[in-house]
Amino acid sequence: MILEVMGRNAGWIAIESGISGSADVILIPEIEFDINKIVEKVHKREKEGKLFSIIVVAEGAKEIGGDVVVSRIVEDSPDP
Repeated sequence: MILEVMGRNAGWIAIESGISGSADVILIPEIEFDINKIVEKVHKREKEGKLFSIIVVAEGAKEIGGDVVVSRIVEDSPDP
């Protein structure tokens, strides 16, 4: 199960909800992620007989070398 939560610039909501929901992987904007490590984690859980994984993703999480994609930019927005 992949759950996207608010957090374009900060991952505290993802961390708090991931911890409280016993997520197996939590992705936040402050730390770039490697998709291969996530795949390894899911496969490891499958080998242990666990048939599901919970991944919480903050909307601003990005892969190593990636960038955040925004559908539109609002001129007066305080967001960077």
